[in-house]
Amino acid sequence: MDLKNTEKLMNRIPNDRVVVSESGIKGVEDLKYLKELGVDAVLIGETFMRAQSISEKINEFKAV
Repeated sequence: MDLKNTEKLMNRIPNDRVVVSESGIKGVEDLKYLKELGVDAVLIGETFMRAQSISEKINEFKAV
C-alpha cells in the first residue's frame, strides 16, 4: 500500500522486465510519481471502486 515499495524494488528488477506497481494508487500525483520512476504499468482497483464515477476517474488518470 506504500508507493515507496515500488521505488525500493526498482533497482532489483532487470531492465528487460515489465514493472507493474499494484497498490496504493489514489490519484494523478501517484501516477506521475510512478511514471517518473520508470514503472511500465499500474493496477488500480480500490480507487476506481470508491469513485463516484469510474469513467471520470479513468479520464482523470488518462491525462497522465
